[in-house]
Amino acid sequence: MKRRHADLVSGTEYFITVLLVAVWLLFLSTGTAVAAGGDYVWSYTFGDNVWLSPAVAGGYVYVGCYDNKLYCLNAQSGEFEWSYTTGNWVFSSPAVSGGYVFVGSNDSTIYCLNAENSAGSWPIFKGNTARTGETPSLTLKTPNGGESWQIGTTQNITWVTKTISNNLRIVLFKNGVKVGNIVNSIDPALGAYSWTVGSYAGGTATAGTGYQVQIREIGTDAGDRSDANFNLTGP
Repeated sequence: MKRRHADLVSGTEYFITVLLVAVWLLFLSTGTAVAAGGDYVWSYTFGDNVWLSPAVAGGYVYVGCYDNKLYCLNAQSGEFEWSYTTGNWVFSSPAVSGGYVFVGSNDSTIYCLNAENSAGSWPIFKGNTARTGETPSLTLKTPNGGESWQIGTTQNITWVTKTISNNLRIVLFKNGVKVGNIVNSIDPALGAYSWTVGSYAGGTATAGTGYQVQIREIGTDAGDRSDANFNLTGP
């Protein structure tokens, strides 16, 4: 039987009162918001506990709840817009970018939801349970410098990720100048790509020194590059 924070306190309904003061949300320990001058604005009653801060974007407030749902409320009126049910508690603060809401659930899934309605939403990552405060990271493991790989042979480009949601792009550089894309889009969960050494979209690199590989999450700044140069040798 799972134990929830809500089991530790009496009652099943919790209140959160939200107010926009400039671009800040100010919450008191009582759960009541205070405007400049102390004016009450609005409140909304959820079906269970709300532990973490909401996200505010585009005139909407996005709130995760212990009833397994992400809620979208109208920021001005507090009216319910939509909710989306995940497989477990939503114990992380949502993030909003590019018309989408990203939120982690205790069902080991990060969800991508349309910001204005939940139609067509989909889970985009399954792995370890999402935890608040984890910074997305992406680390290239090989080639990381010093390798000497023969053109035309097969070598693995490998990486490790943490809370990376989007696909990756793998790019070949020589002396700091882009040669071409090795892979336009690949699932980060794979952790490796079998590379025909030297090949990239549109051609094959020449033998030489000064090569590096870069991996980057598409649509974000998360990425990494070889720490030092590696060599490509002729067949």
